[in-house]
Amino acid sequence: MVQEPEEFIEEYIPLSPRIISIQVEPILSDKERIHRIIEDLKSNGIRVGLAINPGTSVDEIKEFLPYIHMVVVMTVWAGKGGQSFIPETVDKIRALKQYEKENHLDLDIEVDGGINDKTAESVVEAGANLLVSGSFILGAKDPKEAVNRLKNVYKAFDREL
Repeated sequence: MVQEPEEFIEEYIPLSPRIISIQVEPILSDKERIHRIIEDLKSNGIRVGLAINPGTSVDEIKEFLPYIHMVVVMTVWAGKGGQSFIPETVDKIRALKQYEKENHLDLDIEVDGGINDKTAESVVEAGANLLVSGSFILGAKDPKEAVNRLKNVYKAFDREL
């Protein structure tokens, strides 16, 4: 999370990233600024993601959803690895997925924080299609097995990886 995302974007554009996600909370009060960032990224051929912390509602970012490609739903507070999953964030994922369907959008819904084979079930069921799992995989005795357990969650919901 950074306070001045534009400064970092200018550094990354020459690297031709596929997607850049912006944590919205530091700039959420300036809607025009967010729209400018979205347009700047898209004009450079970069897909756009917006990341939201557990305390930020879907309603606060709805106006941007038709213009972006992904929402990163933080299921812990950004900043420190190994935090416990916040169960209430599942409702946010479900609301986001419902809004996407009702408005005929095509969004990736990524979740980040406290993701393991148990929490993955609830977020995938709610509509997430991308999972970020750090501590569960990196802290496992067998990281490959941990990844396979996450993959099995997708299979259980007949989803593709």
